[in-house]
Amino acid sequence: GYWYFGPMQWMVGLDHPGDIICIGPKYQYPYSQADGANTHLTTAGYEMLGEKYAQVYFDKVVLGQNWQPLQPISVDVNANVINVHFHVPTPPLQWVDDSVLPPPQQAVAEWVNGKGFEVSAAGPAATIDSVQIVGDDTVQITCSPSTSFGGISSVGYAFTANATAMPNGTYRWGQLSDSDVLVGATSQTTQANHAVSFQVPLPSWTAPGSP
Repeated sequence: GYWYFGPMQWMVGLDHPGDIICIGPKYQYPYSQADGANTHLTTAGYEMLGEKYAQVYFDKVVLGQNWQPLQPISVDVNANVINVHFHVPTPPLQWVDDSVLPPPQQAVAEWVNGKGFEVSAAGPAATIDSVQIVGDDTVQITCSPSTSFGGISSVGYAFTANATAMPNGTYRWGQLSDSDVLVGATSQTTQANHAVSFQVPLPSWTAPGSP
């Protein structure tokens, strides 16, 4: 089994593959500061979101392809190292430039090196020493050597709200994307697919419906 307290759109997409389609997150788009809560996108942000919807609609409905977002499909642990394996729409995985999208994790200092990834070991936050992309579809998270995963442990991504919002953005975000080179017809902006927000249990997890 699995547990997940966050974005329900992603979870129901896992439970009903092909019937309910999660396009992906929207934390990568620009947010309006006018409402004071960083809740709504700017006009340009909604244009970009619409372009992503159109891309996925074309792939799924017109071409009949099996669209899935950039999402985890399994997790495994080797000592203090966590391997998160992803479905990647357009390989390989890549990091978004630090100068564009740095998740500071001000509220949880242990995750400052996580690029949006979060690890809890038997409840408390675990210190992330480093994260790196391995191959086309895996992120390897190295925690402090003393870390052990028992009790209620988890790995997540863009799940915990930061103390302050990203400039012109929202409170939850990360730096992982694929290599999609879609350029929106209206925005004229390149739009890679960004990883969904998630939290799954450790020491191992496999997405529902996976072999």
